[in-house]
Amino acid sequence: MKQTDSSFIDTWNAAAADLGLQITFGFEIKVGTKVVLRPDVFLKDFGHTLGMLVFRRPAGLAGQGEALVQLGYGYSVVDFGGTYRRDSFINMLSDWGWTGNEAERPDWIVSIVDVDKV
Repeated sequence: MKQTDSSFIDTWNAAAADLGLQITFGFEIKVGTKVVLRPDVFLKDFGHTLGMLVFRRPAGLAGQGEALVQLGYGYSVVDFGGTYRRDSFINMLSDWGWTGNEAERPDWIVSIVDVDKV
């Protein structure tokens, strides 16, 4: 594992611990009959019906963005390095939107209008 990989994983693990996120590393999704995508992080309950796929590099999408949306996944290209910043994650996750059970919606999610206030 490269140092940058470790930093990326550590940042997401810190966010998960702090914000109560359900994340998975090593997630794979088959798109069509031949394409297997391996997002850097799978995040449940955000972005779209089945969750959010986070890629560190655009190449990881392999041009399959529309197909992922059709399958019910949201996707984003984000490369957080260094130290976990709570406000940055809250802004990003609030922008992606909560798609889980409304009764389980975290109270730290802010409306899009309020994102700049975090």
